[in-house]
Amino acid sequence: MITGYSTFKITLKTAWIGASQAQWTVKGTATDWTEYTSDVIAVNPNSAVKLQVILPGENKNPGSPLGKSGIAAAQTAGEPFTITVNAVDYLWNIQPASNPVVAVSADTPYYVKEAQKSLLNGVTNFWIILKDAERYPWIITASTADGDNILP
Repeated sequence: MITGYSTFKITLKTAWIGASQAQWTVKGTATDWTEYTSDVIAVNPNSAVKLQVILPGENKNPGSPLGKSGIAAAQTAGEPFTITVNAVDYLWNIQPASNPVVAVSADTPYYVKEAQKSLLNGVTNFWIILKDAERYPWIITASTADGDNILP
């Protein structure tokens, strides 16, 4: 720092911490200087650009490269389980204003699923039953019904 100030570029990637909107502060420190902490900065999600599927055993992790963490848990053929579908921005933050009608599908004819429905505040859950224990891995896909736009 030559003239007593400097500009730094900061990218805040996470708009949610759990179910609460993220609020961040920025702290400046330097040797022999008094540290400074900014006022609270609220971070809002960007526009929704994709759908995210969270399976049992996985957790949403906005701001990370994959948007989720954990490993999908094994499921028992013929037993229902719940998946979560989120409308997210490019950094995997849920966009609560995006509520398209969504359907889920699997890469086999041997499954039963809940009918298509709208997201509520950018999120919804579906139950699904996989009937074929011989297939691995299963691919479960979420898509907007009839090509609905995910943007609000």
